[in-house]
Amino acid sequence: SEYDKEQQEKLNNAKLAKAPSLKIRLNGPINILTDAYKQMMYEVKPNGKPYIAYKIKEIAKFICDNYLDENGNELSMLTIQTYLSPTRTDKNPNNDWKIKL
Repeated sequence: SEYDKEQQEKLNNAKLAKAPSLKIRLNGPINILTDAYKQMMYEVKPNGKPYIAYKIKEIAKFICDNYLDENGNELSMLTIQTYLSPTRTDKNPNNDWKIKL
């Protein structure tokens, strides 16, 4: 009985891993979203830590795994990494579009 439960749990986990995930389509500039993540990664809060404490590659993978561009296409990992780079302020949205967190 215990063995059957373990096998069923493994089967359920395998199904979840194969299940397609919902991706959110962005109907605007991608750099608006990446700038919000960038703010959460680099701006230190009163407790001395940022809201999100992950590396650029990890956040870029998360964004690419969960969002699509306005045409329903996958996002480029290299582009997202560039947008998240703290030294690439030229990729930030202008103040009219920026979301201040």
